[in-house]
Amino acid sequence: MNLGNLLPLKKDSNQNLTAYFALEIGTGWVKVAVWHVVEGQVKVLSTSDAISVEGKGDEALLRATDMAMASAIETISADPSSVIFGLPEDWVDENGIKAERRDTLKFLCGKLELKPLGYVLSIDALITYLKQEQGTPPSAIFIRFNELLLLVSLVELGKVVGQENVGRSEDVVADVQEGLMRFKKTDQLPSRMVLYDSHTDFEDIKQQLLSFPWEKELNFLHTPKIDILEPEASVKAVAIAGGKEVAKSLGLDVSLPEEKQVEIESSAQPQTATVAEQTPELEVQAEPEISQELPVGFSVGQQATVPISAQTSETIPVAQETEEIEQTAKQEMSQKAKLALPALPNPFSLFKKLPKLPLPVSKKAETALSHKPKRKLRVWLVIVVAVLLLGGVGGGLAWFYWNVPKAEVTIYLKPKVISKKIDLTVDTEITSVNTEDFIVPGKIEEVTIEGSETIATTGSVKTGEKAKGKVTIYNKTDKVRTLTEDTILIGPESLRYVLTESVTIASRSAQTSDDSVTYSFGKADASIEAAEVGAEYNAAKDSDFGVKDFSSDQLTATANEAISGGTSKSLQAVSKQDRTDGLEAVTKKLESQAKEKLAGQNGDELVVFPDTSESDIGDYSFNHETGEEADTLTATATVTVTILTAKKSDFELVMVKALQSQIPDNFSITENGIESQIDKVKTEDDINTVSVQAQAKLLPKVDINQIKENIKGKYPNVVEQYFKTLPNFSRTKITVNPSLPGSLGTLPRKTTNISIDVKQDE
Repeated sequence: MNLGNLLPLKKDSNQNLTAYFALEIGTGWVKVAVWHVVEGQVKVLSTSDAISVEGKGDEALLRATDMAMASAIETISADPSSVIFGLPEDWVDENGIKAERRDTLKFLCGKLELKPLGYVLSIDALITYLKQEQGTPPSAIFIRFNELLLLVSLVELGKVVGQENVGRSEDVVADVQEGLMRFKKTDQLPSRMVLYDSHTDFEDIKQQLLSFPWEKELNFLHTPKIDILEPEASVKAVAIAGGKEVAKSLGLDVSLPEEKQVEIESSAQPQTATVAEQTPELEVQAEPEISQELPVGFSVGQQATVPISAQTSETIPVAQETEEIEQTAKQEMSQKAKLALPALPNPFSLFKKLPKLPLPVSKKAETALSHKPKRKLRVWLVIVVAVLLLGGVGGGLAWFYWNVPKAEVTIYLKPKVISKKIDLTVDTEITSVNTEDFIVPGKIEEVTIEGSETIATTGSVKTGEKAKGKVTIYNKTDKVRTLTEDTILIGPESLRYVLTESVTIASRSAQTSDDSVTYSFGKADASIEAAEVGAEYNAAKDSDFGVKDFSSDQLTATANEAISGGTSKSLQAVSKQDRTDGLEAVTKKLESQAKEKLAGQNGDELVVFPDTSESDIGDYSFNHETGEEADTLTATATVTVTILTAKKSDFELVMVKALQSQIPDNFSITENGIESQIDKVKTEDDINTVSVQAQAKLLPKVDINQIKENIKGKYPNVVEQYFKTLPNFSRTKITVNPSLPGSLGTLPRKTTNISIDVKQDE
């Protein structure tokens, strides 16, 4: 083994090779691996479990990283002092690591006393790792899970050809399908899916994915194979793929495992091509501004801007190389410790103009110098102290001005509104949305709800006293007549009265004299009262009455005293119509509550089509009977409501598709910017056609990082004038804390101290 090729890896007292950390940062978790290079191969010594990041900010990430590193070295005798990073895709842009993320990594390295060696994207490292494990560049659909999102990556022959972030729902199959449908790909998709993350039990998800007919819904040759990666696979990938590049950049002789050969069929003659010929190796990419940022990083699959081979073109002796590396490390650490202060005069440069101060020496020398004036010495001492104080204060003020002020900038933009009337179909027989034909899967929801509603009564009822008195009943027949209680008498104005007692009336008697006959009618007194209350039933004495069912030639009656005492007044009461109206009111109320309940159960994820609701009234009751005196009537009922619904996300996908042609290239739909007005729903053969007025609010796309660069160090009034050049600008709000006076009152000169929020101006 050539020891010269292994340096700068140094050996510790236990003769173990120097180890390095690999830190993978995910969404809400971190993982750590410890690795070294032995016999030309990157070997992983240990890995940690995924450690959750509890809380927000750099401090929370620091705590989780410290725990993960402690776990990784717990079972091995190693104390790494350098680290490579495995970063998620959203930490990096076309210029390298994003500024705010770069500050986070610098914070971690400073607190943990680590030297950063470089970085690699997690997905790229994973692809390289699988290539080494399997011997061929993978072609698959990689799906990374976290609590809120799926990252769906389409990989062909080891190259990432597309990536989509999809919001997670309860239907994992629909989420994956949505991600795949976004790829602008007309040929066949790879028939393999790779599931990975750190916290998810994939067995249930795997079964759901296997049960879906992918080859029927999307362009798969057959049902894809589902592979589940072990939890530590991703951090091992960072260590192996990234570690190989770091080792090469440090001058180590790192060899790859022997490549498997992939046969390529030809009609002429068989040929072979190694994997290395099919896919490019990882290349190191230099980061700009090395003096103020992290050291040179690397990323998988990108064009190298600083080839490592150019840095290690000759063999360096062991002792010399070690000494140079250590010296370089010291210079880098010293360079990182410098603050990026503004160009201020150096207060200590005044010392160049001062004479050399006498220093206390021996008694002899002191005596020899004692003839010089002591007053001059004191003057120079005062000057030196003053210069030191002024330099310290000036440097402190400069540091404060450069680092402490922070600005919060809110930019309000006027939205551009586009709209279009569309007809879409809601089909309860399908399960996935068809954006091309405007077809949305629907579902019939059923809700049973109980409640009551109170209405005012509209009926009336009389109350008061009945008129009473006595009458004499005359029997004009030859038979004895007996009238029972409640026999009806017809009085003046055809008003009705009733007997309050039974009475028997004797028959008439005849007296004959000469040629004539005189009849004496039978008679009897009886008590009566009016059939209803009211003063209209009062009757004068001698008023005539008839007896119901008898003619005036048979029975008559005469009031032998005034019929009096009748009074009345009108009161509000329950009518028959009131009961009908009450039942209708409670039904409408419960229908509305049922729709609200459906929306509440599903948050903002459900669209309810009101025109499709049907109600079935179960038990119902009223608190008053018809004719009963009451100001209000309360109806209580149980109602079962069925109604057509659809997922809001599916609904909005169709509307976005319909409006897509109207969206300018430099605009995007705002958050919650999709609105719709359902005009009508037509149902025929279980197919519901919905007329919708679709509307979207658009905001221009702005480059936040570029804006920060343009406004840093500028005065607020200058910044506001600059903002007026932005498209659709409405107004701005700028807050600088602390607010410095006069010419110092600019925005911070560090972009990391400026936060920008772009909002829609209502």
